[in-house]
Amino acid sequence: MKNNSKNLKRWLPIIIYCLIWIVAMVYLFNISNKEYAVAIVVVVFSFLFLPGLLIIYLKSNLSTSFYRVSRLDTDTLQGVDIDKLLKDAYQNFYDIHVALMNFDYDKIEALVGSDLFQTYKNQLDIMKLKGQSLECANFDVQQLYLTKYKEDENIVSFQVYISVEYDKYIITDGKRKKISNQVRFRNKRFSEEALLSFSYRKSNPDICPNCGATLTSEDNDCPYCNTNLQGMRNHLRMTKRLKIVE
Repeated sequence: MKNNSKNLKRWLPIIIYCLIWIVAMVYLFNISNKEYAVAIVVVVFSFLFLPGLLIIYLKSNLSTSFYRVSRLDTDTLQGVDIDKLLKDAYQNFYDIHVALMNFDYDKIEALVGSDLFQTYKNQLDIMKLKGQSLECANFDVQQLYLTKYKEDENIVSFQVYISVEYDKYIITDGKRKKISNQVRFRNKRFSEEALLSFSYRKSNPDICPNCGATLTSEDNDCPYCNTNLQGMRNHLRMTKRLKIVE
């Protein structure tokens, strides 16, 4: 019901515009010659000015209608804890932002894949050069659902769609500036929609990532170099982040 109400509010300006346009056209075809000039003004206004406002509105509020992200039929996934997948996915998303705020490179590296880590590392390096820092707060998830799921031997990979709003600030030389990508005058929050890809191991690795020794499924530590292996099981990593809207 909440999403239906939100969609109705988004479409309301378009409905109002269409009604104005219809009234203007009816007026044009029913005027006398004395009112012709007024009619021209009304028609020009409806054809030029209002569409411009609509373009701005659509870009900032109806972006999801142009990106139809299919929700996976989870009824086919027997024995899969969907709620836990979504909870872990959001926690990963949130923890990444906390790590970005703290310039915690090690934490980010533990949360994401190598390619994505390089992207975040470059982002933080640039912010350091500019003397900037990031602050994010008051996360409000609008939508979160599963779009893909796959099990390949010992590796589980899945994808989720997330729509979230939060307060975003860039701090430069002690000056705090709020960042908003929305045109709506009353909403000064930052909005993001993305497809997030994740993967994790269902069990310990067969090969020690530190020394290359062959392992058994019962080994919690490598018998040769004592590397702890338990943390590698069920450890979720974000491997890809495709931003639909930012």
